[in-house]
Amino acid sequence: MIDDLEKLSDFSSFILSLGSSASYYMGENDSGEVNIEVAKHTINTLEVLKIKTKNNLTEKEDRLLNDLLYRLRLSFISLKDKK
Repeated sequence: MIDDLEKLSDFSSFILSLGSSASYYMGENDSGEVNIEVAKHTINTLEVLKIKTKNNLTEKEDRLLNDLLYRLRLSFISLKDKK
């Protein structure tokens, strides 16, 4: 049981969950709901995590976080340009 919980709560899963939330609030959902402020806050949270975990992530985690932030920032800018 504990091993299963550890797998579910690893850093990669955590940041992917935050990324999914940001995407959701940028309208990537079935309802088309957009909440730009929540999306911005979630992206900022990921940026804080990047700063706070600098030199403390595996190469894979670091690459995942950087790629996720890059994709989310592009989506955010695209969404802001549409408004």
